[in-house]
Amino acid sequence: MADESALDIAKRAWDYWVAADLDGFLSLWDEDGVWTNGGSSQISGPRQGHAAIAAVAQTVFEVSGGTFKAHPVELAAV
Repeated sequence: MADESALDIAKRAWDYWVAADLDGFLSLWDEDGVWTNGGSSQISGPRQGHAAIAAVAQTVFEVSGGTFKAHPVELAAV
């Protein structure tokens, strides 16, 4: 994984998310990583650490009844 670019890791994270593979998704985050969602809803704001990130991901899937679909706007290497 050391040879992967940030874009490669983002693509893998996306694949895990779409597959609803929370363990795989979390495996790409540092233990103290921060995931921030924009907007003003119950999933908005920063979440730090695996437990908090997992909780917001579970909320997304529970609230949507498993129908949540997300589409990346853009993934680009910088």
